[in-house]
Amino acid sequence: MHSSALGHNAGGVNGPQEDDIRVEYHPNSGRGTTISRFADFTRAKAQYETPLNEEPWRPAFHSRVDFDFAELVLAAALKKEQVDRLIKLIRTIENREDEFTFNTHTDVKNSWDEAAKKLTPDKVVEHDVWSRNLWDYTQDLLRDPYIVSQMEWDAQKLSRRLPDGTFERFYDEPYTAERFWEVQSKIPRGGKPFGLIVYSDKSKLSSFGTAKAHPVVVRCANLPAAIRNSTGPGGGRIIGWLPIVCGVVNVTSHNLIVTLGQRSWQEARARYLQARVYYKCGDEEQRWLWIFVVIMSADYEEQCYMVLIKGVGSKFPCPVCLVPKEMLTKVWMDHELRTGDKALAILASARRQRTIVETEEVLQQYCLRPVDNAFLELNNSDPYKAISFDRLHAFHLGLFGHYFWPMLKRFIETIPGASTKVDSQFAAFPRWSGLSHFLEVMKVTFNDGNKFADLSKCAIFAVHNIVTATVSPDGYLLICVIRRYIEVDMYSGLECVKTGDIKDGVKWQKKLGKGIRQFADTTKGKTISRDSWEFPKGHTYAHLFLDIIAKGVSKGTDTRPNEGLHGPIRLIYLLRTNFREVAGQILEIDHQFYVAGHIRADIIRLDTAKAEEQKRAVDFGEEDPEDIGHGHFKLRTKQPSTTLRQVQESHSDDPAYSPPGLPPLHVRLSKYLTRVFVDNNIALPGGRNITLDEDDHITEYRLLEVNYESTVDWTTCTDLLRSNPDFFKEERYDGVLIQTAGGQIFGRLLMMFTCIIGESTYPIALVHPYDASVGSTRSQKDKNLGFYRVRARTRSRAEFFSVHSIVRGALLVPDFGKDGDFFVDDLVDTDMFLRMKKLPGYN
Repeated sequence: MHSSALGHNAGGVNGPQEDDIRVEYHPNSGRGTTISRFADFTRAKAQYETPLNEEPWRPAFHSRVDFDFAELVLAAALKKEQVDRLIKLIRTIENREDEFTFNTHTDVKNSWDEAAKKLTPDKVVEHDVWSRNLWDYTQDLLRDPYIVSQMEWDAQKLSRRLPDGTFERFYDEPYTAERFWEVQSKIPRGGKPFGLIVYSDKSKLSSFGTAKAHPVVVRCANLPAAIRNSTGPGGGRIIGWLPIVCGVVNVTSHNLIVTLGQRSWQEARARYLQARVYYKCGDEEQRWLWIFVVIMSADYEEQCYMVLIKGVGSKFPCPVCLVPKEMLTKVWMDHELRTGDKALAILASARRQRTIVETEEVLQQYCLRPVDNAFLELNNSDPYKAISFDRLHAFHLGLFGHYFWPMLKRFIETIPGASTKVDSQFAAFPRWSGLSHFLEVMKVTFNDGNKFADLSKCAIFAVHNIVTATVSPDGYLLICVIRRYIEVDMYSGLECVKTGDIKDGVKWQKKLGKGIRQFADTTKGKTISRDSWEFPKGHTYAHLFLDIIAKGVSKGTDTRPNEGLHGPIRLIYLLRTNFREVAGQILEIDHQFYVAGHIRADIIRLDTAKAEEQKRAVDFGEEDPEDIGHGHFKLRTKQPSTTLRQVQESHSDDPAYSPPGLPPLHVRLSKYLTRVFVDNNIALPGGRNITLDEDDHITEYRLLEVNYESTVDWTTCTDLLRSNPDFFKEERYDGVLIQTAGGQIFGRLLMMFTCIIGESTYPIALVHPYDASVGSTRSQKDKNLGFYRVRARTRSRAEFFSVHSIVRGALLVPDFGKDGDFFVDDLVDTDMFLRMKKLPGYN
């Protein structure tokens, strides 16, 4: 029997405390080091008091309705004729010239359904560069008082006090990492580093790929990721449209074509870059801005264009270091780093040679192209330092999606009946908010990096009892390598990375490299194998943790936020262009969306301010009476009140509610409440033990919102947990992590309800604990695959717990090879990933 508290509080202590946050600003900033209590530390900026614009739609639009109409036209991609016709219809309605009866979309749909019954259903190459002035984009940001108020202007080092009194540094935004610090050290005192994140990648516009786009997107690294990676004001901006060089008349040399493409790419970049400027920002502060490129975010092919190397097949294919092509998988080895200064020296030396052969011999030292790099013209913008690890293409679409997963499927297909069993086990995988649920995987082709990311988190749990060391030794070795890959991937995705995390991540990085090397050697020459594992995407993660130290966490370097812009571009192409010379048309419409987003943001701020003003003037009363709780949790989806007798009778065949040989439900609940009152020094009503009658009422809730502090970045996270017998026609009983007096345990929700004792309402959960003994020694397989095994008690030993004691949700995956055993999925999010590593017995 476990004991749980109804709540807790903590008192204050003077002097240095564990978890204090230290912020050390760059000496050139003129700002001193600060130490604040963890509870007081915030990344929010002091708000610049900006007068609200009462008419943000002017002067472009005469009224708010005009803007709403124009915004709808833009979002719906209406053509000129359609807009004219719609305006004419509006005037017809306004003048009451005809009857308009539609009220909702359903009315329109029903009319079309009725109408449907009447019929039976049945090369010239151009290298144009379109661009926007980068300084114009920068000014758009700097003129906006709200956006400026969210910017960080100085490099800073953040650290947190540990129990022993020392401070541990942590990294998140680019301005907390080394590159910002390095740049601010090089500029004059009082100057402010203004960092840019540059992204570029080709994209298909048409279904068959005959039409392509090559947008260039820029983001401001001085803004926090929540704003920087958004699609609204302060988010990414398309500043250019590069030429796509896919063939040239009378040119057969592939190297010449690629060099021509890189030359066009670099000439386009040169149009965008400026160096430094004084500017009066939207908060009325005059700043001396030093613009530099801190991050280049791109897939491998684009990275080669950015740094002008020869790429795949060359002697040194890595854009960051001079690792020989035959040593790419040996990520535990160090190699000379590329730098802009070295590249300039090599290029200058090559141009002094007398023959093409001699020139090429010099360039081969760096595997460079004979093209000047435009980025080196911008101060502090060494492209080799800016090139960054791309988690999406290197891991999710690359190492796992392109290599590990197809090979794992090949091993599965060699085992009789395994494909069907794998599909059924994936389908039986418990559902979890934010994690894709796969009904079938073996015959499905995935192209989405997010799907591959989720697939990698489920794969080892779904196949471990099929691809075993006995049945498929090489396949089992592969899933062991996949587990190492997942460890590195999870560390790479941390929202805030501490020095200790980097140390642990580097260990797994080396283990992954050696695991891939072992697998390659073991399978060499066999039926299921690769000719070579020495490919660039199998090496780029060698620089992952150095990138975090230099440029912040991967949400700043990942191409994922920018890839999301390709969808809207594709829609503009399909719905708003004439399919000829589309670059200018697409950029014009994109600019309209950009302007509309800014106006809409101002309107939202105006409406929010007015709503808050009205709320202060009017008493709105309490929160929704249907919900229970606040702060740590909230019970929702309220059910009709019922008696304890009705609950027991409706679950008469369930031993969790009606355990053989034990007292009825109302007696067990009475004993639980009495014990909790005593343990928490709460006065018993009338000084006597609580005694509930079987006709006493309780109120069931089927949704729990539980809030908890992330162990990664200390922000508040929320899990949505259900105990619902009919959630979209399926049972849904989620797992939970519970804090008890004896430590933390896992369990599964069976029912959540409130009962009233005296004048107080108590939230309670009936939980099936998963804390039966699994033995004192973990199996080697569990260790190899990182499994944390738990075992369910007999269902008759279900217990009551206070909802206050639920720490967070937990995804409990059945061990498909052993009934009654489950694995705690530590991969559902980064908090669970780190939280599990602190549990006793987990290694």
